[in-house]
Amino acid sequence: MAAAGDAAVLAGRLAALGIALVFALASASAAGAGYAWVTNPYASELATLRSRAEFDSFVDRRLLTMTAAERRQFDALMKRKTESNR
Repeated sequence: MAAAGDAAVLAGRLAALGIALVFALASASAAGAGYAWVTNPYASELATLRSRAEFDSFVDRRLLTMTAAERRQFDALMKRKTESNR
């Protein structure tokens, strides 16, 4: 009779452990899915910003290597563009 009582207690503890394990796995997977959902827009924004930074770096290098005549022509083109935007 005592063995039956011990078996029932053991079964109850195993059931509680199983429920706790299921809850722990569910909460961990929900946290991982939430993290992935939150960080996804930032990854695409970083890719966009990275390409813009590469283009800016290219323009900076090109401006530094311009001759005086090229620089005058560039300044004239930029002046014309800013006047037409007003």
